[in-house]
Amino acid sequence: MENNSAWERITETECNDPFVTSLIMAKTYSFGNRFVAPAFRRAINDILVRYVSTFTLIPMDIVQLTCWVFEHIPSDRPLLQLLVNQFCEDWDDYYDEEENYDALKLLPQAFTIRVLKRHSHSKINREAEASKCCFYEHASDEEKASCGKSHMVYKAHEGYGYFQ
Repeated sequence: MENNSAWERITETECNDPFVTSLIMAKTYSFGNRFVAPAFRRAINDILVRYVSTFTLIPMDIVQLTCWVFEHIPSDRPLLQLLVNQFCEDWDDYYDEEENYDALKLLPQAFTIRVLKRHSHSKINREAEASKCCFYEHASDEEKASCGKSHMVYKAHEGYGYFQ
């Protein structure tokens, strides 16, 4: 997978399981965050953003990945909102089975709140909104301004990231 080549170069491994690869990437991101290595964290974030958009996880994998990310990564990081947006884009009637709904009951409350907020804010023009959102962590305000896309502003009291 071409989008995964940067990750494979870094880790010197090849993994064909999107869930395992995503979870390892998220843990690597968390490592960079905990040890205050913003350039490293941003590099992993860049790879993860590109990777997450290349596949659809089965519901139980979504739950496991989301639970881990929401427990270990700060709420104001765009990565959390990326998982919410991907979930909203990927979930459809294909998953309309009882065990998949049981899996949904295990999702973190903060994730569910974000899903509901996103749904209410994206009723109009969903495709246009998604294409205008940037999930990357820029090194500076100048870099962010030159990006040309909307960036997340996290509102802690609402537990949600809005794009502006």
